[in-house]
Amino acid sequence: MDFELSPEQVMIQDSIRTMVEREIDPLIAKEDPDAPLPKPVVKKIVKICAPLGLTSARLPAEVGGGNVSALTFGIMREALPPVVSFICGGQETTAFRIYHGGTPEQRERYIPALVNGDKLGCTGTTEPDTGSDPRGVKTKAVFDGDHVVLNGRKAWVSNASVCDIMLVVASAGSDERGFNTLIRVVADQEDAPFTTRKTPTLGFRTGHLGEAIFDDYRVPVRNVIGDAKGGSAKVLSQTWTTQRQIGRASCRERVS
Repeated sequence: MDFELSPEQVMIQDSIRTMVEREIDPLIAKEDPDAPLPKPVVKKIVKICAPLGLTSARLPAEVGGGNVSALTFGIMREALPPVVSFICGGQETTAFRIYHGGTPEQRERYIPALVNGDKLGCTGTTEPDTGSDPRGVKTKAVFDGDHVVLNGRKAWVSNASVCDIMLVVASAGSDERGFNTLIRVVADQEDAPFTTRKTPTLGFRTGHLGEAIFDDYRVPVRNVIGDAKGGSAKVLSQTWTTQRQIGRASCRERVS
């Protein structure tokens, strides 16, 4: 078995390392290492990373993505400072999950803004007493006319405290087996502000790992991604298959 990187992967890796050295490291060096990066700096970093495909790696070319393999995406993120890797990971994964199951109108409304960094995105699945098992989600979604009403709390969400939109995983009830019927809903700060805050951590202090609180939060029905027939759980599981491994690689020191 050949474990050598392909010429294309080496080129991608070298391009990202050069970009980090020239543009990102100087930005981060100006900020307090014990405080979260300011949102304007986060947005600037995302816009720097976007042209190299870090916000659209697994998306198809038709929407501006690179359609790269999980291995290549891992190589890309490993070349970044950990805080930047997690910023881009939350951004890219949210766009990827909206693409899968999103209508053409929803894709047009959100994916370009996430890919080019005009909006900062994240996905809220984990909760204070529920890990990444979507079937255990307790955040409730109740349909009320042209809106969905959300009640619940999300925790340990990358980019939460700076996000413009959050893809919220919620339970719309139970199926005949008693399992959660999951839906994904885009909570957009432009539609209605919601409460987020940074979670204090021992390390990763410049990052924006945080939580969100939804208290009778009303979302337009047009922001519901996909349907409630099992598609949401499938999309989440497929993305987690690779996301966890890539995230672990991102926690390492940059490979030189």
